[in-house]
Amino acid sequence: MCCSRVCSPPCSQGFCDRRPPMSMTAEPIDATDRYVGDRLSELRKDMGLNLAELARTSAISIAELSAIEAGRGKVYSATLWRLCRALHADLEDVLPPRDLTVSGRA
Repeated sequence: MCCSRVCSPPCSQGFCDRRPPMSMTAEPIDATDRYVGDRLSELRKDMGLNLAELARTSAISIAELSAIEAGRGKVYSATLWRLCRALHADLEDVLPPRDLTVSGRA
C-alpha cells in the first residue's frame, strides 16, 4: 500500500505495512473477525493487561485494538501475529475452531 494516504509524513520508501484507519476500509466485518476480537479481549484480560499496554507491546494503536476487540475492525494477519506474540498465544488460541460455524457456513 502506498503509505502516503496513511503516514504523515510519508515513509521514505513510499510503502509500509501500516493499515489505513478503519473509516478508510470498505471491507465488511464478518463473524470470524468478531470471534477473534472476543478471544483477543479475553486473553488480554486473562493476562491482566489493559488496552494501552497490549497496544504498545504489539505496536498497534489503541483505537485499532479497541475496534478489533469490539468487532468493529478487520483483523489483518500481520496485526494478528503481533497480538498473538504479545499475548504469548498461538493462532489456534484466537481463531475459531474448525467445527464452529461463525461465518454462516458449516
